[in-house]
Amino acid sequence: MAMKRKSAGKLAMHLLWALGLAAVQVINAPPAVAAPPMVLEGADCYLLAPSVELLRAPAGGLTLDQVRNPPWSTRFHTAQETPTLRLGINQNPVWLRFRLNEISGVPPYYLELDSSQIQHIDAYLAQAPSRPGGEPNYREYFTGSGRPVSSRPVAFRTFVLPLPPNMPPQEYSYLRLANSGALVVRPYVWSESGLNSRLSTDSYFFGIIFGVLVAMLLTNLFFYTTLRDPAYFYYVVYVLGILFFEISLYGQWDVWFKLAPDMNQRVPWIAAGLVSFLAALFTRSFLRTRLLTPKADKVLKAFAGLGLLEVGLGLAGSYALASITAHVLGLLGPVLAICIGVLAWRKGQSSARYFLLAWSVMAVALFTLALKGLGLLPQAISSTTTLPLATAIESVLLSLALADRVRSLRRQREEAQQSERRFREMSLTDELTQLYNKRFLDSRLQSEVDHAMRSAQPLSVLVLDVDHLKEFNDTYGHAAGDLVLIAVAQVMRQRLRISDFATRTGGDEFVVIMPETKLEQARWAAERIRAGLYEHNFQLSQGPVVRATLSVGAAQHQGEESPARLLERADQAMYQAKQEGKNRVREATTA
Repeated sequence: MAMKRKSAGKLAMHLLWALGLAAVQVINAPPAVAAPPMVLEGADCYLLAPSVELLRAPAGGLTLDQVRNPPWSTRFHTAQETPTLRLGINQNPVWLRFRLNEISGVPPYYLELDSSQIQHIDAYLAQAPSRPGGEPNYREYFTGSGRPVSSRPVAFRTFVLPLPPNMPPQEYSYLRLANSGALVVRPYVWSESGLNSRLSTDSYFFGIIFGVLVAMLLTNLFFYTTLRDPAYFYYVVYVLGILFFEISLYGQWDVWFKLAPDMNQRVPWIAAGLVSFLAALFTRSFLRTRLLTPKADKVLKAFAGLGLLEVGLGLAGSYALASITAHVLGLLGPVLAICIGVLAWRKGQSSARYFLLAWSVMAVALFTLALKGLGLLPQAISSTTTLPLATAIESVLLSLALADRVRSLRRQREEAQQSERRFREMSLTDELTQLYNKRFLDSRLQSEVDHAMRSAQPLSVLVLDVDHLKEFNDTYGHAAGDLVLIAVAQVMRQRLRISDFATRTGGDEFVVIMPETKLEQARWAAERIRAGLYEHNFQLSQGPVVRATLSVGAAQHQGEESPARLLERADQAMYQAKQEGKNRVREATTA
């Protein structure tokens, strides 16, 4: 009985194993229906992806003969997504095959692989056999970014291959693609006129994009040389980095400079790292994160370090790791910039609004590019135009952000200067009368004496004292006395020149500095002030109408007389006026 149970158990295990193998075979089975041939019916452009079948080669790769014959020929399957083939990050080559059927139209036709970042492309394009019923011939191309530019049949930033005429519709053409980074490609078939239009449109598009970037670069370079604001410098090198990155990413670098293939493969990853590094430096400078948000500043430093790591990976030729790092930086960069921009805006940095708008535009493009490169985003449109357009818009918005930042900083400086002037005036101004105070008098009189001695121009001063102010305060109160002092200040403003300096130096004493004024002119000015105060009637509450008078002494600077001596002589003349009965003007004697 036990033996029967054991035999039954073994039989069940064998059945389960057989079912599992069958399930795996069903899952991995090739599609029942092969991709249909691409029918060329006279149009200028065809999306080839719906007619493409693909095979991921095992380690060690496969030859053309192997993929043409079973068992590998039966393992091709139709592409899961069109029009863009997202083949992920592969260490092993990927084989594509397709068939073309020319119903109408005028050859030649061209196959374009719309990507500049495919290191090795081996193309075997089916031709009519040399004899009926014989084996097909193949037109062969061996090109890619990892091979010399001279290997490209058409000198263009992507890979364009002329198709043989009258390709047999029953025969497959094969493409072997190998890349150490992300492998994303959109295949097209073009007529000759369609290809010419494609090349022309592409040149105009990138010409406009690069023109905008260069214009923003040169404009802000001029502003940097004028303003010497470090944020402008970091903007300029950041835009320069974007130019470098896009020229290398979209293939113009290979065609223009024709460097060694090994260098051409390194350049895009070096450029991607530099852009990340420079973006972090610009953000730190523009948002002043070191002062505004120290924690965010440390995060930006770390991000800049990752950018330099990406540069190092590119230089070392670690393309697979460089590809992953670049795409991760592309995802993290916009999020980091937007988060720090929001933080700066909440802390009152108004120019951060343009910064946020610029990075929001850039975020859409970089997220599209990064997710596409990682094979996580279904493709409906090509990202060839998305990122260049976004960088051009971002460069304009960041330029506006810089201009707004300069206006904001200038406004803050002007407000600070106004506050400084206000505080300085408060320190040099008498609070009651709003005339200059004694501190101002000491400084200004010294400078005016120095000027008079250098230029041999006359200089006079007046010393004025309100008569009987103490008794006035005792009789009518200090509030009434303050009204008298204010009235003296008003009369002085009305009857003095703009070039004269009126000061209050004590309780009831005033001094006037009169540059380029002779003694006789000073005396007449003093008489106008004295008469003006005497004509002023003070109507006190619940009291009589009263008047106030002034005693004034006038003196003119002589020889090398010091400011103290000049004031002393004017003060003596003022006391002489008081002794002679007050309410009068007296001139000082010579020194």
